[in-house]
Amino acid sequence: MSTYMANCIKACHWDEFIPMGVANPSNKLVQGPPFLQLIRKTSIILFEYNSPNPTETSLEQDLTALIATYGSSHAISIEAEAFGGVLPSAELLQKLGFQINEGGMLRVKDISGPTFTAGMDIPALGLLISKVTPEDALWEQRISIESALFGYEKFGDGTYVANLRVALRNMWEQGDQHYLVLTESGEAVGYMTMRYRHGVAYLQGAGVLEAFRKKGITRKLLNVCVVEAQQKGFDRIVTVGHDAPAESAWAAMGFTELLGRARSYRRQALTAEP
Repeated sequence: MSTYMANCIKACHWDEFIPMGVANPSNKLVQGPPFLQLIRKTSIILFEYNSPNPTETSLEQDLTALIATYGSSHAISIEAEAFGGVLPSAELLQKLGFQINEGGMLRVKDISGPTFTAGMDIPALGLLISKVTPEDALWEQRISIESALFGYEKFGDGTYVANLRVALRNMWEQGDQHYLVLTESGEAVGYMTMRYRHGVAYLQGAGVLEAFRKKGITRKLLNVCVVEAQQKGFDRIVTVGHDAPAESAWAAMGFTELLGRARSYRRQALTAEP
């Protein structure tokens, strides 16, 4: 496991799951030792084994103790690629009831070539790209466009969107950069978010409303973000494709180096839904 791969996992998983998790007051982030972990209502994510003197034996003891406390009521996931210097063996995982989960493919785009200028307007479509922050009047559209694209209104009573609002501000405070694509009337039709942490330029998310797709908007957004990343001193951008259409789209836009899948190990709760 390379250091870059581990840092990519921190940028795309840690910096996503933790802000979204702590935005919900019923969840608890425990710094450890022995684990950096997020404890939710019916599940636990183990991000890192941070015991001061980690060994395979101590890891087995600490995992066994955690399962004894939470195993009947909580699903438990281990973030494999950034878990630390001691990883659970295949034998230990099987013994404790964990199964491997192959996550999305991390894809890398080389941006080490010459810098170029990327305009912020798309005149042929009457659209404008605007960088936004939580202090801007347009910020609420950053939340609403993601909610519309991914159907967050289906998630019940609005709690998820409320948590997203808190988490996005937190992520912005940690360095996330947000771009909206706007009509002349100021309506958001697309977005892209970049994250710069752990020495990684990570394209966190993007989307365009269906009526505006296949018009080069995502590529235009990407050009803007490439220039920004170059100006910050990065020579590559990483993103994750979670399904076949996303994989194909990112490959077409130059994310052709395959870094590997974001693996995790998961143990189902015995008496509760995950």
